[in-house]
Formats: sequence, C-alpha cells, structure tokens
Amino acid sequence: MTTKKKPTKGGKPAPMAPQGPRYQQITDDLVVKLKDGTYPIGSMLPTEVELSAAYDVSRYTVREALRQLEGMGLVNRRQGAGTRVAASVPQQRFVQEIGNLNELLQYPENTRLFMLGAKTVEASASLAQRLDGVKEQRWLRIDGIRRVKVTSAAICSTTIFVRPEYAAVVEDIGTVAGPVYALVERRYNVRVARVDIDISASTVPAGLSDLLGVEPNAPALLIVRRYHDQRGRVFEVSESRHPAPNFRYRFSLRRAAQAGELGQGS
Repeated sequence: MTTKKKPTKGGKPAPMAPQGPRYQQITDDLVVKLKDGTYPIGSMLPTEVELSAAYDVSRYTVREALRQLEGMGLVNRRQGAGTRVAASVPQQRFVQEIGNLNELLQYPENTRLFMLGAKTVEASASLAQRLDGVKEQRWLRIDGIRRVKVTSAAICSTTIFVRPEYAAVVEDIGTVAGPVYALVERRYNVRVARVDIDISASTVPAGLSDLLGVEPNAPALLIVRRYHDQRGRVFEVSESRHPAPNFRYRFSLRRAAQAGELGQGS
C-alpha cells in the first residue's frame, strides 16, 4: 500500500493522512499553507497542472479543492488568469443549499430577521413599478438585517413591503418563528398562491454598508420576491441585497429519466 504525498514549504513531500475525500485533504493542506504565509496574500497559487503533479491527483480533484478555497473567500479564480490569494484565513460566508421550491422562498431556520424600523409609505411611480404597479397606494415598509443566529454574521439587508391592512404583522417579527409572508398567512388567513422571484446584480447602499460589513456600493445579489394571494393580488414584496463576499445560493439539479425534462434553458 502506498501513501499519497503532499508538498511542503521546503518543496519536500510529506505524508498526507488518508482521511476524507482527496479534494478535502488538498483543501485542508492549502488552508494551512495560506495561513502560514507559504502563499502570501496577492500571490498566485501554482497552476492546476502543477498542483495535480504535486499532489498526484487529477485536475478535476484540484479544481474542486480550489472551488472550496474560493467558497471560503481565500482565493479568487479567473479563467485564463490563474488563482490569486485573497485572504490568509477563511472569510465568514453563508451558503444556502436549495433542494426544493420552499427552500428558495425562505431562509434557513438558523437565521433571523432583525427589524431596524417600520413605517407607512405612499407608493410613488418608481416604487409602484417595484410593487404591484398601483401608484399612490399605501404600504407598510419594514427594514431589517438578516443574521445567522449563532454568529450574528449579517447575510443581507431586507426591505419588505406589506399591504397596510396587514400592518400588525410587525408585532410577530422577531418573536414568532417563520418568514414574514408566513406570519401574514397565519395572522390573516391569507394564502400564497404564487411567488414571482427576480434575481439581479445590484450594490449595497452606503447607509447599510457598515451593518453588512462591506464597503459602500459593494457588489450585491438582489433577490426580489412578490407574493400573490388567492385572488392574484400582491400582498407582500421583499427586496434582499446580499453582499458578494457574504452569501451564496447553491442549487442541485438532477436529470429526469426522460430526456429533455430539465427544460429548454441554455
């Protein structure tokens, strides 16, 4: 039986403990090297070919290890430009695994929305376009920051618009478990019949950058959800901005038994 070798700072291979998948072993080894300065911040990691030879694995295995490092905020990868070291210790990030439609509509239970304030606003022409298209209609606006319960790490800023007849739902936010739309359903016997979701690129407003721990106008993922009731009326709209370093959606899709059932997207 042979033991796989790993490179060391001095260039001499050292035994690698046969524990866990190979890509994870390589990831753990590179994390140590980034922390001890073997690869300083701003420097380039060896190429995939070089790492494949050094660890005696395929490029696919190396690629997965690099993907893990990127997910921890340790490196930045650009096709054709290599892998650059971005940090020496893992950055605090939140990855949400999506396995079904319900998980796309709400955040995991280990997060909580901390309300910053609530007020009634009148929909201007521009705001009406973001809501249901009706100008001069009054809405309850709720602003908040969603955080991980255990670490208090900020995931996103959220602005929620709710029809004023459901304004008392603010009493439940932070005290009753569940997303706001579910709180509206429970309190007012409303039922979600359809949800429209738009995902686009955006930036973090200057007034929220400190709360989210990023620079003003940092790139962000904007997710807008519009909740329709049984009559087709929009009763809630949520706008969540996720700073690029702090959040990631991860989908897992499986091919159906019949060819073509994944849809016609490219």
